Amino acid sequence: MALACELLQADTGLSVNVLPVPLDHETILKHHAQARISIGLSIGDGISTSLLEAMAMGSFPIQSSTACADEWVVHGQTGLIVPAEDPAQVAEALKKALTDDEMVDKAYDENWKTICTRLDEKQIIPKILQFYERVLHG
Repeated sequence: MALACELLQADTGLSVNVLPVPLDHETILKHHAQARISIGLSIGDGISTSLLEAMAMGSFPIQSSTACADEWVVHGQTGLIVPAEDPAQVAEALKKALTDDEMVDKAYDENWKTICTRLDEKQIIPKILQFYERVLHG
């Protein structure tokens, strides 16, 4: 990973930082808040916590298509969805996010609205209770 980041930095002139692992959660959130773009690639099928954190902290998400990202992100508007195992498409998404200021700026506000609406405990708790009621009592 470090070598790939060094090559990216050399080819583009971008400032690229490789973060030590593991990091505490607060530090990760601070990095999301400081980043223009957050890339999350996974072959898992659940929602990516890092996607939600990036959206909440104002970082433009590039997320793999396997992580339920399409339920949270409008591809090409509020983030970019890519195949996790296709470096060429990840690179294209990164180029787009680095050069399309209008898309990234608009996504900031839209993603914040999405997070505030969909992660509002006043909406989530009743849904969870209904779910458990159906499971327990059929």
